[in-house]
Amino acid sequence: DCDMARFYQATSMFYWHKLQELKEVDGQKHWVTRADEKPINRKDREIFHANLLSKMIAAGYVLHEYKDRSQMKAVVCMDGMESEVGSSKGGTGKSLWATQFEHVVPTVVLDGKKKNMQDDQFLYENVDERTKVIVLDDVRVNFDFEAWFSQITRGVEVNKKGLAKFHIEPPRFIIPTNHAINGDDDSFRRRQYLISFADYFNAHRTVSDEFGRVFFYEWNHQQWNLFYNWLAT
Repeated sequence: DCDMARFYQATSMFYWHKLQELKEVDGQKHWVTRADEKPINRKDREIFHANLLSKMIAAGYVLHEYKDRSQMKAVVCMDGMESEVGSSKGGTGKSLWATQFEHVVPTVVLDGKKKNMQDDQFLYENVDERTKVIVLDDVRVNFDFEAWFSQITRGVEVNKKGLAKFHIEPPRFIIPTNHAINGDDDSFRRRQYLISFADYFNAHRTVSDEFGRVFFYEWNHQQWNLFYNWLAT
């Protein structure tokens, strides 16, 4: 019954194309059950469970306050169907997955489209000692991930206008991106935890279409309770 649990499942279901096809009905395009529905094999289910589990592990990592300085990572949310630098899909649920934490722990969201973001001395102006999560939302193509190495593992220096600088312990960074992040050597890999999103949600099917309500804003008491229990477990 939990909307968020079903969202985790839908965004991990890479085999959904075997079950549905896009058709035009009354002038509108809809995903409908395929007439030639293909069987779901063992590999399909293994991929589904691996991707579902990776999202659950990532959520636990974001919410947990334990810090192993040798294992500090940014959670990078990527489209599973696109991998080349410069390709862009979007609308698959990456930013919504990051948004859930705003309702649980102190979270600061930064506009990832901002040019030369790493050079802004007041970038963390809204960050304070309580901040647990920083989201670099929808970062630009060729995002300079290396510039964040120290902040991910050692912490963040906060500079507020008119106030003295101060340091906070490393928060959890979440980076939803429509583009592959450059860099594939060990120093890049050990600072990333990648979670992959299927294109079940797309230009012809949004999360609101699927669930009949806007997440967070149109939830009743029962859905909020299920959401908190989902994250707690």
